[in-house]
Amino acid sequence: MEYNTWYILDKNKNPLPAKCFSDWKHWMNSNNKVIESSTIKNCEIITFFIGINQEISADKKPILFETIIFKRFPSKTISKIYRRYSDINEAKRWHGNIVKQYINKFKIKKIIGMEVLNFD
Repeated sequence: MEYNTWYILDKNKNPLPAKCFSDWKHWMNSNNKVIESSTIKNCEIITFFIGINQEISADKKPILFETIIFKRFPSKTISKIYRRYSDINEAKRWHGNIVKQYINKFKIKKIIGMEVLNFD
């Protein structure tokens, strides 16, 4: 299996190895990389396309997607890499699972669009 470092997404959001660094850089600077984004109370959950393979082994699927949770406080923001994925479907599925965990954690009762509202 050939190891590739830089990836882009095609029009269907399928990862493809970039032809060269210049093509990768241009794609990364001109495209939206966010796959899913949700806000729950003071937490922002963002799943996005990394574009750089995080898997070091050429024998495994490239890891190209990541979910980060930002917890915002009045004086600072704390971020945490929550999970990384090989494909977009896995990334979307886990984004939904993480959102459900936070909804349960905060006992949220109603969701409108991607904004989560708490009526407590």
